[in-house]
Amino acid sequence: MGSQCCKNLTNGDAHTIGNNNSTDVVQNGIEEIASQSLEVLGPKLSSLRPYDPTQEPIFPPDLKINHKEYHGVTVKISGPRVTWIRPTCLDEILQLKKRYPKARFVVGNT
Repeated sequence: MGSQCCKNLTNGDAHTIGNNNSTDVVQNGIEEIASQSLEVLGPKLSSLRPYDPTQEPIFPPDLKINHKEYHGVTVKISGPRVTWIRPTCLDEILQLKKRYPKARFVVGNT
């Protein structure tokens, strides 16, 4: 550790790095680079797509666009190890519970 080590700096101190001709400044141990552009930190704003509210990841577009198609209709999604059923009324829940007595209920809202 030399005399210019960041551990030797105190708040508000500014020291030059290297020889006395250096223009790089260290303040509180952090090198300030004024010429660094925002392009290094991320993509250009012109390359980003405009905001599209139909593409929200937590609201799949099909459910948002066709919500009337799914409203009031029992939905059943089956996979290799699990089947999800969205009943629409209490009678249907009771029938499902009678048919699958060991099945678990998963409930919640978003």
